[in-house]
Amino acid sequence: MERVEAELIELCAAGDLEEARHVASLPHADLDEKLQRYTDALDAHGIRRPFF
Repeated sequence: MERVEAELIELCAAGDLEEARHVASLPHADLDEKLQRYTDALDAHGIRRPFF
């Protein structure tokens, strides 16, 4: 994560806000897929979800 933060700082300092927004969105690009796999695994094992 530190690498992403460093890249964001450099991009913002250079004024490239469009690319900074893109780079900032990458860690969350597949968040929906990860959450679905997580909830599927919980359901498969009969574990209650710790969220609603």
